[in-house]
Parts: sequence; C-alpha cells; structure tokens
Amino acid sequence: VPRKGWRTEGVLYELCPEDVARLDMFEGHPFVYERRAKDVILRGQGRTRVQLYIHHVDLFCPPAPAYFGLIRRGYQRFSFDIWPLKMAARGLT
Repeated sequence: VPRKGWRTEGVLYELCPEDVARLDMFEGHPFVYERRAKDVILRGQGRTRVQLYIHHVDLFCPPAPAYFGLIRRGYQRFSFDIWPLKMAARGLT
C-alpha cells in the first residue's frame, strides 16, 4: 500500500524461519520483492506488526500464467476484488 490511509486485502500466515527463507527465495527477495516489517491494522483486531513483500516498482515482470491462476484462485477463495490483481499483472499499479 503506497500511501497512508490506503488499504489492501490480504491473508496473514504464521511461518517458521525455514518457511520464511523458502518464501524469500520464491519471491526473489531482495531483488524482485523486498521483505519489510510494517505495522498494519487488522479489521476488528487492531494494530499488529507483520512481514510483507514490497515489489520494486522499477522492475516489472508479469507473473507466469500458472502463477497468476494460483493467485486468482486465492483471491476468489477469500472473496477479494479481482480487479487490482488484474491491474497489477499488467503493471498498471
């Protein structure tokens, strides 16, 4: 979320350090995405500190079709609005 007051939808997972290391490799940390600690406000639960991945805006690489399909199914599973995902996949964020 690039600006204060903006919001994004997401799912939080609790991961062990080994899984975080694997996810870092999968996300291309620190070259494609950078993992950062941020405070977020959870609906109905208040503020908490999380780790999230921030995409380097100067580097656009569209997701492979299979990966995009996986993300799209996650959006549908959690009833997220699919429009922001489609725009991000086109590099229009």
